[in-house]
Amino acid sequence: MKKIIFLDVDGVLNSKSTIPKRKIIEIDKIHVDLLNQIITAHPDVRFVLSSTWRKPSVKIHRNIYELLKENGFIGQFIGETPIFFNRSRGMEIEAWLEDNLSKKELKESKFVILDDDCDMYPVEKYLIRTSFDFGLNSEHVQQILTIFNSK
Repeated sequence: MKKIIFLDVDGVLNSKSTIPKRKIIEIDKIHVDLLNQIITAHPDVRFVLSSTWRKPSVKIHRNIYELLKENGFIGQFIGETPIFFNRSRGMEIEAWLEDNLSKKELKESKFVILDDDCDMYPVEKYLIRTSFDFGLNSEHVQQILTIFNSK
């Protein structure tokens, strides 16, 4: 069974307090440490970047993979969702699932979407919604652990 977290950055790994008026794109080590708690409990969890940070224009400014490593991230990425214009992020996630997992794997796997946005149709049932005001917190981590621990 695969365990996959579709990961947004803004509003998950940072919050309005992390992005000061200088508008430098950053992440908060506290949020990375929370993600690491999930990875420690489930070392087989893998990540797919679904954030706008996967877009080339954002990568030029700051590489999320390097930034995560600098902040102690211990997880593994297995891909990025495709970029569709005029479609929901949920459709991008659905396309990634269809392109990367067999029907059997889809049935047997557990997925979580960590995002502060709600444009997740048709996969909204997997969403654990954070807020841009605070980002990822221990309650979200507990929700994910409950999902991954369930049979």
